[in-house]
Amino acid sequence: MIIYKTVNIVNNKFYVGKDKKNNPEYLGSGIILRHAISKYGRDSFKKKVLEHCENEVELNKREIFWIEKLNPPYNIAAGGTGGNTLKYASEERKKIKARKQSERMKGKVPHLFTEESRRKMSEAKLG
Repeated sequence: MIIYKTVNIVNNKFYVGKDKKNNPEYLGSGIILRHAISKYGRDSFKKKVLEHCENEVELNKREIFWIEKLNPPYNIAAGGTGGNTLKYASEERKKIKARKQSERMKGKVPHLFTEESRRKMSEAKLG
C-alpha cells in the first residue's frame, strides 16, 4: 500500500493519491487528473511513491496528511475516504450552484402570456 504523487511534467501540476496494490501503471482516478491525462497524454505524467503504509487506516490518514501538506492542484477532495469529501467552502458551493443554474437556462426564453391568455386559462381551469 502506497501514497503516490503523479506529476504532469509539462506544467508541474500534480495529484496525490493512494494505491492499495502498488500498481505502477495506475496514475490516479481524480476527474481533473483524468482530464489532464486526456489533454497532455499519458507519457506526460510520472508517478513517484511518497510513502509506504502498513494498513488501510494508516493509508487513509497519510493520504489526508500529504494532500493537506502539498495542496495538489489536481485533487478536489481532502482524501482518505475515496473522494466523497469535497473541499469547497459554502461560498464556493453557492457560486457553483448559481453558475450551473444559469447554464441550464442559457438560450431558453421564458414563455410570457398576455393578460388575456392568462384570464382564459384561469377561466378554463375554474370551469
